[in-house]
Amino acid sequence: MADLLEPEFLKSLQKLYLLIRRAGPGVLPGRHPSPARGRSAEYADYRGYTPGDDLRYIDWNLYARMDRLMLKLFSDERETSLYLVIDSSASMGCSPRKFSSALRTAAVLAYISLAGGDRVSLASIAGKLSGYLPPMRGKAAIKRCLTFLDELRPGGATGLSGSLEEFSGRLHRPGLVIILSDFLSEEEFFTALKRLIYMKNRLFLLQILGEDEISPPPGEDITLSDSETGEKRDLTMSVDIMAAYGNALEAHTGKLSEFCMNTRSGFFRAGTALPLEKIILECYRQAGDISRAVS
Repeated sequence: MADLLEPEFLKSLQKLYLLIRRAGPGVLPGRHPSPARGRSAEYADYRGYTPGDDLRYIDWNLYARMDRLMLKLFSDERETSLYLVIDSSASMGCSPRKFSSALRTAAVLAYISLAGGDRVSLASIAGKLSGYLPPMRGKAAIKRCLTFLDELRPGGATGLSGSLEEFSGRLHRPGLVIILSDFLSEEEFFTALKRLIYMKNRLFLLQILGEDEISPPPGEDITLSDSETGEKRDLTMSVDIMAAYGNALEAHTGKLSEFCMNTRSGFFRAGTALPLEKIILECYRQAGDISRAVS
């Protein structure tokens, strides 16, 4: 599937983390020392130093004893809760690399946030809330997150509305909710999204589509198969059908984009050919914009 526990992918996580850090201040979420005057002098925790961190907050006494660079985390520092919701319905597995792209993106987002001191929670939805990991914090939680994601398999109906309603019932602390899905559902699920926003969550919709879904091969005789209902239909991808399909897809995506614009939420459509680092950078760029818009 996504091979999230393979050494090669594990090495890439740290590289992407450093890439995000180099993108500049305000891009990477997490708890960061604040230079504001009058703050509490007491610190509540430590985390390992990462290139790019402010040297003023290194505990040099601890370094002298342990020969390790550690950063002080103060009790009044901001902490973010990140909720990653992965659509694991059958439609996510009907296009090459679509589901693995969603899993890899979620894995990188979880890793970066945990390394930055945030709380991370994972959920999978497929007609219902099919899997859930409660909020966790610290680098020790990274393996649990990767294992959870690596064991997911696509199957079952989409059911975004009911599954998101069920998921919202698990939230006891507002945060940033990122939903990774193809959003190829005929049902009305905007009410469930509005509930998440009403609960003071920031929302980001990451639509992941296969390249064959964005631009089907023209002129071919194909059999369309609904991966969730089993219904089949034979079609020849003529110029007219290609145009009608393209218009329908853009109209559907436009509704998602318009909803997010009206609710000050984030939205990004990513094809499976798009490099993972570009998806991650766009997620955090928009996440920063959402934070400034709702603050």
